[in-house]
Amino acid sequence: MIPLYTGKRDIYSFLEFYKNVEESKGLSHDEIQLIKNAYPNHELPSQYVAFLEAAGREFKPWVGSDYSIVDSEGYFNMARHIHNDEDLEELYEKYGFSDENSCIFLSHQGYAFYIFKLGESDNPNIFCLDLNCEYDGNDSSSYTFADYVIDSYNEYAHFKNEDENPWSDASLGWYEEIRYVCSYHEEEKPLTFYVDYDCYSIKKENVSGFIKLLAPILFECFEGIKNKIYVYLSNNRNAFWYKPHLDEKFETPTFFNAYKDRSFLWRLQNAKFGWVVNEGKVYIFGEKFRKLIEAKSDDFGIVKIASGKAAERPKPQGN
Repeated sequence: MIPLYTGKRDIYSFLEFYKNVEESKGLSHDEIQLIKNAYPNHELPSQYVAFLEAAGREFKPWVGSDYSIVDSEGYFNMARHIHNDEDLEELYEKYGFSDENSCIFLSHQGYAFYIFKLGESDNPNIFCLDLNCEYDGNDSSSYTFADYVIDSYNEYAHFKNEDENPWSDASLGWYEEIRYVCSYHEEEKPLTFYVDYDCYSIKKENVSGFIKLLAPILFECFEGIKNKIYVYLSNNRNAFWYKPHLDEKFETPTFFNAYKDRSFLWRLQNAKFGWVVNEGKVYIFGEKFRKLIEAKSDDFGIVKIASGKAAERPKPQGN
């Protein structure tokens, strides 16, 4: 079991803690200088430099994302990816970012870019640039680089402990979450819901615009979250995104179609709300979520046809 971090919200205190609980690899002085040289008109934020020194090569919570931006060929500015995409470049410029005044410190799978502006603070506010989900600057007005590093670690620690606990099966726990909402058997059609719900027919799928429509609704439903951008940057660990449907080759599709059977289920701590598709019908649950989806149902391309009450849960069988 590894401990959660509960200390001061600054990089220096966190890194002093982190070195005693997990291995990390930092960048050399020369490698960091390569990054500094890319921004001749600005100093890099001191808390970012401290992070690079301690974990710029390997930071366990970010394994799988592109954040090590110095390789064998030198400094690689991830802004190149943005400039190769006209739509991303338009957003980049719309919010006042430029290669001279902004540093992309993290990229996830080439479609989401996490940025801070230079010359504003030693612990700058961060922004997310993603074509699927557009944010304005106010969404990140109080969420800093140190906040994100620390929260990334705490999520990593929580789920690592859960995975390694011999008395806890993370995947089994997930199925238990599903069963809180509905019966779950691969062969069962239709599902039985143990929560009140609204049922919709699908009039016209809006796959390409789905995430953009859903994002502001989720932000309203995630009560108790400090900042909107954190919901997104948390990599969906506080919000479970369930998508088991497969394509004809029994492989997970490269895109997410929320209109296919067994699409997804959202959950935050003890507040449960979400969208499930079964036999071509969309089932929406969670009181606030139901109201917000109904208000945007035309945009989602769905038509409400019924509402249902929670079924009685089956009683546990004795031995």
